[in-house]
Amino acid sequence: MKPRNYKSDHLSQEQLNALTAKHSIANLFTEWAKDPKAVRARGIQLALHRLLFDPSRGIPDNSDLAHNALIEAGAKIGERDINKTEDDEFISAHPQETKRFMEGANFKIGAVRALELLGRAHKIAQVFGGEFTGEGHLTGEVIDTAANQIRRAVSHDGYNEIEDARDANGADIIPYAWDNLKSQLPALMFQNYPYVHRTYDDLSKRVKEIKVLPTGWQSQFNMASCVTAETLLMFANLHAAQAGTNADTSVANLEAILEAHYAPWISKRWNVFAANLGISSAGDWLHDDEKGATHPSGYVFKEPGIIETIKAVRAINNYNDRLRSMHPKVMRIAMARTADYFDDDGKPFFFSIMSGEPTPWPEVGTEKRYLVEASADIHYPMKHTDILMTDQPIECLELLADKA
Repeated sequence: MKPRNYKSDHLSQEQLNALTAKHSIANLFTEWAKDPKAVRARGIQLALHRLLFDPSRGIPDNSDLAHNALIEAGAKIGERDINKTEDDEFISAHPQETKRFMEGANFKIGAVRALELLGRAHKIAQVFGGEFTGEGHLTGEVIDTAANQIRRAVSHDGYNEIEDARDANGADIIPYAWDNLKSQLPALMFQNYPYVHRTYDDLSKRVKEIKVLPTGWQSQFNMASCVTAETLLMFANLHAAQAGTNADTSVANLEAILEAHYAPWISKRWNVFAANLGISSAGDWLHDDEKGATHPSGYVFKEPGIIETIKAVRAINNYNDRLRSMHPKVMRIAMARTADYFDDDGKPFFFSIMSGEPTPWPEVGTEKRYLVEASADIHYPMKHTDILMTDQPIECLELLADKA
């Protein structure tokens, strides 16, 4: 895999340092709460996805090593994945099973107590032919609680971090952070996905079940809610099932669903609220009549499910663009990512969020591959968002340098 050394083939170290300082500013959330317009004037900000990890150099994602690499590069904004154990502890990890990153037996994180994990050796798993070999190399790090890792991370002056808590964990992390990270809250943003807690009321109810927080607790938190094309279509199908009708997946209706979903979140007095939307250039492929879509290569899409996804992307793009004028204090976040890993035959793949198993990229020329490539591209989100979470900081900075 290409090393993620923080070096550029096209920029001098001085240029790279200057661009990093401009596009990864200190105290991002505090500065945004004071004056979003002033932050936007600095240009798009980059959040390093899963920190500055690099398996080829023995640096696992979501680790202290990856955070230290980020700080050494001069960056000030990171993103970390967190998962909850059976006994309500949190650890930093992207997959929900441990064989990708831990030495010893494999566990489903949510099904074991923290003591089964804490202190175990951290490793980077080896993969061949899209399968784990069971081998790997140790990193010299051990599994620790997320709270300990986050406290170490934000002890660096001006550093801010997005905590990515999926599914039910998006609500459960709130009381955990209140109890364990109270003094660090200004430097943290907690991101949830509406797979389980589909609305703000769902999340608020779950928080109250765990711990009764003081009235106005939202003002102490920076919060993000993520909606992708997948989840937007899920909302449309859910609404249709409740009404006993067929799903209305017109762009106009999908935009209305987005507005209805985000309105309760935006009305709360968060310190900072962010909408993380799955924007991409795929929305531009949709025909005006919404009955078809054409790739820039000239390929005409045939699969109804793919066309539905492209319609959802168009709706998300439209809503994302309106957010800046409708709600200028709402931070807009987007994601652009590369493959997670390359195995020994050079083929790229992602890891499944749920299982941690390798998931190959779709074959070249397939309709799904076109969508994956669009979602991984950095050009569109760089033009239409405030914060870009990326695995490709150098490529982003090189593009920004070209446009300067």
